[in-house]
Amino acid sequence: MIKSKRDDLTIKGSNVKNNKYKSLTVYQLKALKAVFYPHTAKKHNPLNPFKDKKLSFRNYLISILCYEYGLRRGELHLLTTKSFNVNSRENHCYLVITNCEEETNKKNDSSIKTSDSHRTLRISKEHYEELRFYVENIRKKTESDRLFPITSRMINLIFEKITKAIHENFPETADKNSEEYIKSFYPHYLRHTWAVNQLAYLVDIQGKTLEEAKDLIRDPGGWSITSSMPDMYGARYIAMKGNQANIKRMDANKVGQNG
Repeated sequence: MIKSKRDDLTIKGSNVKNNKYKSLTVYQLKALKAVFYPHTAKKHNPLNPFKDKKLSFRNYLISILCYEYGLRRGELHLLTTKSFNVNSRENHCYLVITNCEEETNKKNDSSIKTSDSHRTLRISKEHYEELRFYVENIRKKTESDRLFPITSRMINLIFEKITKAIHENFPETADKNSEEYIKSFYPHYLRHTWAVNQLAYLVDIQGKTLEEAKDLIRDPGGWSITSSMPDMYGARYIAMKGNQANIKRMDANKVGQNG
């Protein structure tokens, strides 16, 4: 019972099979980044299971949009080659998430989850340049304007292959007895990871209260003012900080006893 409760609360054990938070640990995220990192003209990434340079770069961008900006899997389908741009007056780069008006198919296409899901995200100049490079030099020219002209099933297959590679190269993630075990690296786990990490940054680095931080992730996360999702991530943050404080307390007591 104690082990089960610890696994629910600790940052290391947050992703065992009974995890209610569904966010990646520091180790798991590091492993995912290492495997997703694309091949370049100068260096081959032996951990990346996609041997084709173009495919590895496209998949890398998909992962970036999920764990750095919190995009839902369905929202990846809604992006077009015109979804990202630069505001020359502000010299900032933006990503616009909205419906693809000319390609709406209620049965097969993704759609915005709620009206609050329509949003504009500021992105880094580096990621803007990578997206532009992808469109101009890598993406296949098709009749569709979709940024990633692939199906949901194809996205699932990408993450299944990535999961297999992570399990092979980072055995702790495949060991059911390890606190780093995770059955699969689903796209929504990356979104959850973004939310938890963003909350931690706003509170620990920016000095916001937890309530302020939860409100600040609503718009970039595409949640309404009444959504309870930020509260769930707030609970994850509190559990994480509580565990860290407990470890620090025990370490401090050891120092005092030794002194």
